[in-house]
Amino acid sequence: QRRVARPAAALAACGALALVACVHLGAPAWTLFAAYAATATVPNAGAMARARWQALLGEDPARRHTANSLEQAVDEVCFMVGPALAAVLCTSLFPEAGTLTGVALLVGGITLFTAQRATEPRPHPRSATGPAVPLRQPGTAPLLAVFLATGVVFGTLEVTTLAFADAAGHAAAGGLIVGLQAAGSCVAGLVYGARAPLAPP
Repeated sequence: QRRVARPAAALAACGALALVACVHLGAPAWTLFAAYAATATVPNAGAMARARWQALLGEDPARRHTANSLEQAVDEVCFMVGPALAAVLCTSLFPEAGTLTGVALLVGGITLFTAQRATEPRPHPRSATGPAVPLRQPGTAPLLAVFLATGVVFGTLEVTTLAFADAAGHAAAGGLIVGLQAAGSCVAGLVYGARAPLAPP
């Protein structure tokens, strides 16, 4: 995880900083898309944490179920607090404050997370019989399509929510509304974690 996550986070941070610079300097619109493309390398900290729970609690399905549910709830807390904090920073300080704070938290968080070497799962050796390219694994392409569609939904939902709040004259409340949308997932994660799994995953 460390060898992949740290360079990926650094590249994403550079993309976010380039985006801020382009907006601040009034660069052409195409540069915004080019800079934002680099932020696609943000490491999935939630997935990495769940992989660590799997390595630590692989022999205990009940505890692993609870740990993964707690991880989901913590993720949703971040989704609730993050937009609200970003909205407050952008409206009370300066427009770029939210993005710059996110960059600092990304780099600092990934650095601290990957520094925990004791819980880092060992890499799985590549199978000699399976496909050499991960994208050729059976079921990977449909899974990517589902995640792409999910990302489009989440992305457009956040953008339209913030735009609607701004058009209504309540720009600062946009982040709070987005945060409330994550509250349901947080509660669902806690409720699901409190229940005993009906069948092993």
